[in-house]
Amino acid sequence: METIAITEFKAHALQILGRIAKTKESVVITKRGKPLVEVIPYSSSKPTPGKLSEALVFEEDIVSPLSEEMWNAGNEIRTRTNSLVDHKKSYRL
Repeated sequence: METIAITEFKAHALQILGRIAKTKESVVITKRGKPLVEVIPYSSSKPTPGKLSEALVFEEDIVSPLSEEMWNAGNEIRTRTNSLVDHKKSYRL
């Protein structure tokens, strides 16, 4: 990826933009040596819907009540967390 100072970009913007469009390579514009903006070529391709669908987990039934075991699964964690919070409160001055 090419980097160009902002003053050079300002002086040669049309040529640089033409090169970006032709080569399809992005250019980073810097100001005082620090990256300021990245100019990327335009792409007319549309994102593919459902591309992340494999990453999701679909539950069959989200309406039915939870079993007793699943309902109480978080109680132990909450009890330990609350006792830790109470313990910290007792040491405050």
